[in-house]
Amino acid sequence: MDSNDYEEKLREIRAALNRIPKYMENPEFKKAIENTQRVAAVLGNMVVAISQSEAVKAFGRLAEQLSNIKLPQLSEEAKEGLENYHYLNKLESLQWPLYFWVSKDLMKELAPYTSISEENEDEISTIVCKFCTAEFIDGLLVDWNNSTVMDRKRIPILQEAISLYNSELYYGCVSILACQLNGIITDIYNMQRAYGKEFDLEDVKRAYQSFNPQKKVPTRIKKDSEKTQLLWFISDAEEGLMYWIKSIEYIYNIILTSEDSMNQSSHPCRNKICHGIQLNFGTREHALKSILTIDMMIRLGENLKHINENNAEN
Repeated sequence: MDSNDYEEKLREIRAALNRIPKYMENPEFKKAIENTQRVAAVLGNMVVAISQSEAVKAFGRLAEQLSNIKLPQLSEEAKEGLENYHYLNKLESLQWPLYFWVSKDLMKELAPYTSISEENEDEISTIVCKFCTAEFIDGLLVDWNNSTVMDRKRIPILQEAISLYNSELYYGCVSILACQLNGIITDIYNMQRAYGKEFDLEDVKRAYQSFNPQKKVPTRIKKDSEKTQLLWFISDAEEGLMYWIKSIEYIYNIILTSEDSMNQSSHPCRNKICHGIQLNFGTREHALKSILTIDMMIRLGENLKHINENNAEN
């Protein structure tokens, strides 16, 4: 790449960054881009930090182009960032919410699959279930026990759900976790308010437009809606931004869906289960996805708490 191409690419990046909604901006990468000599070094991290949702479709396409550029000065860290970026996209296309568990072995086993279908769904599920061992699940439960972002009265309820999972009583496991999800979201919302965070309607509207590109923003947005609260959280997430975008998009558009087409989904659709509409959720896959969903919410809460404490210190 000669200097003219380099400058042109920087102009494209700056223009694309200007189109990103406020809640998806990342000052770290903006600052790096201002220094042309550092672009190659941070390229991989920049790609990992963006989303390919409809709201930033133009930037997503640019990221795909950038990921194919061969730069001799690309650092090993940047190369790893690019690998993780493609891995996250693969997990999204395979519809497994393992966004916070980057594993070389799992990457390798999932490499042959580019999308999920009726022919390979069981194969993919078997690979993921093999990865999520009993030790893996026990580790999640330990983290939940140590969490301080939710009502402590939820801990024995979550423990019982894991006990049911280990006993292969999946209907019971999923039913418990589906009921607890919205409560955990509200716990995190109350924590944010306790730290003095003000609910920002404009941030919620931008997030809504991103996750619902075909819909108009409602004229009335209820603050006490768990889906609304979930959208608000992303405006404060900082570390590993794309991981959070992927996770929240999964919870918002799939777990909390109201689409009739999802009545017999392979995902545990919270509202449909609690209203007695979805009846096929007594499988290990539904239970494991429920566990991973709860884990993502607790991790987001801990991340937001960490950010709040750092801001308070500064």
